[in-house]
Amino acid sequence: MTISNEIRDMVRGRAGFACEYCGVSEVDSGGMLTVDHFKPLSKGGMNALFNLIYCCFKCNLFKHQFFNDNNEGPHLWNPREGLYFKHFLPLENGRLQGLTDTGEFTVSLLNLNRPQLIAHRFRKFQRIKEKRLLEDYQNYFELINKVLPSLGNADEEMHRLRKTNLELLKIILSKS
Repeated sequence: MTISNEIRDMVRGRAGFACEYCGVSEVDSGGMLTVDHFKPLSKGGMNALFNLIYCCFKCNLFKHQFFNDNNEGPHLWNPREGLYFKHFLPLENGRLQGLTDTGEFTVSLLNLNRPQLIAHRFRKFQRIKEKRLLEDYQNYFELINKVLPSLGNADEEMHRLRKTNLELLKIILSKS
């Protein structure tokens, strides 16, 4: 398969430099991913942008030459045509749940619940939760800083609480 660097860069950019099936990025994998044909050349596919998918080596390997061009049987989810959240539900435990027949088939064919991807999605959820917690905590801390001056310096308990919150914020930031 010969695809120009210009086309490859367009496909990479359109995909956000991540596998369009499992979401693993170039940074996560330590290098560029592969450009694959959704409809393989051997089954009449073309090198056109709409048929090119940016995917990791594993998803490409599991997909292999699969393509179902009739209305019967299972269909692989096409990132060019179907909305991700219509077909898939990422769970907090890192697993990926298919919501439609296409979603379930794609999860199965591409083995999207392999242990490494579950761990990857779980860590991603944890980072999101930590970020939200940190944002909530920062908002809380800003609120305390706004309220404290109106209480004056007489309230030593509020001063102690402010100091404790600052120490907790430093601990949370050091873990992020």
